Amino acid sequence: MRRLLKKTLVAWLILPLLLTFGACLIHAQSLATPIPPQPGGDVKPITLSVAVRSDGTWEGEARFSPLASSEPGAWDAQREAAAIFGEYGIRYSLSEKKDGGYTFSLAGDDAREIVELALSAEHTVKRLDGPVALDVGGFVRASQKMTLTLTSNPSTGYSWEMAPQAGGALSQVNGVEMYQTALGLGVPARQVILLKAGETGPADLHLLYRRPWQAEIPPTIVISIRSEGLSLAETCAALSAPLPSSPPSDIFGIQRDEMLGQPQQPASLSSTQALPSAYDWCATHGGCTSVKNQGECGSCWAFATVGPMEGLLQAAGQTTDLSEQYLVSCNTEDWGCGGGWFAHDYHWNTRPPGESQAGAV
Repeated sequence: MRRLLKKTLVAWLILPLLLTFGACLIHAQSLATPIPPQPGGDVKPITLSVAVRSDGTWEGEARFSPLASSEPGAWDAQREAAAIFGEYGIRYSLSEKKDGGYTFSLAGDDAREIVELALSAEHTVKRLDGPVALDVGGFVRASQKMTLTLTSNPSTGYSWEMAPQAGGALSQVNGVEMYQTALGLGVPARQVILLKAGETGPADLHLLYRRPWQAEIPPTIVISIRSEGLSLAETCAALSAPLPSSPPSDIFGIQRDEMLGQPQQPASLSSTQALPSAYDWCATHGGCTSVKNQGECGSCWAFATVGPMEGLLQAAGQTTDLSEQYLVSCNTEDWGCGGGWFAHDYHWNTRPPGESQAGAV
């Protein structure tokens, strides 16, 4: 059973679990139906080995290793391959099955989709929730500068970082440089990585997409890219996502000024001095619900909506752990892991199709 909080926040109604989740599954538009996560800590990374051509087309193979803890027949590599590659229109086919593992032949028309599909794989194959490794090789000239622009999502805590390079052939010459692709909460960004070659010759670039405080977690996808007749700079250019243009002045039907608000007048010195040196909402208002992990999904907008509601209920003596996934899966604005906006209206007066009323699940 699930509790739906009425907009008055006074009376509670009990609705059958199947009614609530049936509506969510029928009307969910933000996320693909996830493949259940595989149990255990035996997850081996999916390895992609591809070659990029001068016209941007590419081909290679993907290796899916067996899961030691899965029951016979419970793991379906072909279903995972369809979930990962199908959305991008990548041509794939099973070429070999050996020792329980699967090797798929791949081909695509745009090298930029290689990294994009790796970052989106977690949303459909939940066992791939974790870091991504990217290895790129090519020829460089001493003092040559090059740029690689990759999709990132700082709202999740993930960013691209350069792994230690043997011999110092390459170095990164900028810090974390992000460009948001649109207005909103949790929307993807473009991270620009500026590189400089220290010497002439072949060089290998090793990048990790991860959370800095989770350095011990191994990659769930490893991508190895080699080029056919391209320098490392040219390969980086083929892999790079475009930088966003100026953010739109109107997004989600809300004007920029309305979204960002008017500039606030600075507080006077006396009022600033009157503030306490520290303030803990949880200690002051009877505790808080547990800290959540949004994974690689840019759904901070849903957490930013649910958190205040939970805090108000907690302060009223009602310990209630509300559902962020309800907002992600059942909203009708196409908000999801690619960003969204505050969804307080779904707790107040917006009723998703198939639901009997608005409210928090």
